[in-house]
Amino acid sequence: MLIQKSSGEFVQFSLEKLRESVMRAGASGPVALRVANEVARHVVDGMTTKQLHEYVRAELSRDNVCVACRYSLREGLERLGPSGFQFEAYVAALLAATGYQAKLPEEYMGACVMHEVDVEAQKGGRRAAIEAKFRNNHRDHVRLKDILVAYARFLDLRDGAAQGKCPKFDEVWVVTNGQFSDRAMTYAGCKDMKLVGWNYPKGAGLEQMIDRAALYPVTVIHGLTTAELDGLAQANMMLCQDLAQQEPEDLAGRIDVALSRAEELIRLAGEIVEPMLASA
Repeated sequence: MLIQKSSGEFVQFSLEKLRESVMRAGASGPVALRVANEVARHVVDGMTTKQLHEYVRAELSRDNVCVACRYSLREGLERLGPSGFQFEAYVAALLAATGYQAKLPEEYMGACVMHEVDVEAQKGGRRAAIEAKFRNNHRDHVRLKDILVAYARFLDLRDGAAQGKCPKFDEVWVVTNGQFSDRAMTYAGCKDMKLVGWNYPKGAGLEQMIDRAALYPVTVIHGLTTAELDGLAQANMMLCQDLAQQEPEDLAGRIDVALSRAEELIRLAGEIVEPMLASA
């Protein structure tokens, strides 16, 4: 049977790939196999990957809601912007968790004009200028024009550094929760730019970085109301790791929820991150 990807491409349905994707979310082998077999019963020719994932999430929710939350990472990332969280801040937090010194927007004078750098990251004596390209629909690709703009900015900053106008940047990255077009990837490869997106580079994409650091955004939690998301955004509480460390009474007051709901959110956040931290 053929499954239609978000790109429109059709691929052969694979029970093994489905099982592996469920295991990456933290499900045990037997649970992943049971879920994959149950979902496979509903697969029909021409089904979209979105429909397939909805079946998986529903089946996982019956077994372990926290595994279902981790499995919903892509949708959770898409909710960051509409929920009031800055994707730039999320990228900086993720880089900090993987050993970088990262800071948020700074304006620097290039050789010709001022430039805002979304995220500045340093590690091993090298400084990177990072463009954070948020997509609230993963079907929207980061295209060649976005890569051209990022590289032109990098060149002006590099020339500005040679004139003593700004710090020296050694690398330019583009990080997105979406995907890159083929031309964008080709150009970036030619110019030695670093791209990080959904499953790109293969095996070291954004979702793999998040899983390894267990740095899940609170937007993966199922059942959060708009008011709760607004409260979490206003409290600058973007990460499940941070939410899990809150005191219930303090959280209840900060986001205006009942004490029992605050306790539930703290428990859920902890159960989302702890198994992945333990396996890291």
